[in-house]
Amino acid sequence: MEDPLQIASGSGKGKPVFDGVMVDFNGRDGDKDLGHETFRIEKHRQDWDFCKTARKPYDLLVVACLIAAWQILDYRFSSDGYTDYNGEKHVKDLMPGVNFYNEIMKPEVPVTEDMLWEQRAEYYSRRT
Repeated sequence: MEDPLQIASGSGKGKPVFDGVMVDFNGRDGDKDLGHETFRIEKHRQDWDFCKTARKPYDLLVVACLIAAWQILDYRFSSDGYTDYNGEKHVKDLMPGVNFYNEIMKPEVPVTEDMLWEQRAEYYSRRT
């Protein structure tokens, strides 16, 4: 059985932050070690950053938050979840978060793999 999604502040203890300025959380520290690295997005700061989740349960929420930031704030991102192997592109590691976002947010146009690849290309074009 997988560990449940349990989040806390960026330090892994206390309450996560979800407000109009910042999203800041980690998996909850404790007996099950559900945390890894802090995930943080600040509304007025869109420079490069990263968050390793070690594929722990809070990765689902990290992906959903990145998609929400892209859809709402025009935030672009990349991820180790993108795979381009011999021209076969997929984002299967991101799909649980994509599906969670689509289910919870119910966007008029659901997010697809192709849309994620397009926004990733824009992410890299903006960095050069």
